[in-house]
Amino acid sequence: MQIAPPRACDIIVACCALFNISKDLNEPHLDPQNDQEVQHEADEMVVAAADVHGVALRADIIANFFT
Repeated sequence: MQIAPPRACDIIVACCALFNISKDLNEPHLDPQNDQEVQHEADEMVVAAADVHGVALRADIIANFFT
């Protein structure tokens, strides 16, 4: 990927923030070779997308790091 350095910094900060949030929420580490666990994670992501808390948290991250 070829992106401008300031944009790369934004991406790195977002990844770090998401990683820390996943640690705070005790999200399981996935093994990509285990299809059942990956499918379970996909199902959880659908449920989490509807979660009001998740929506508010994403909005907060966007407001703090991308505006």
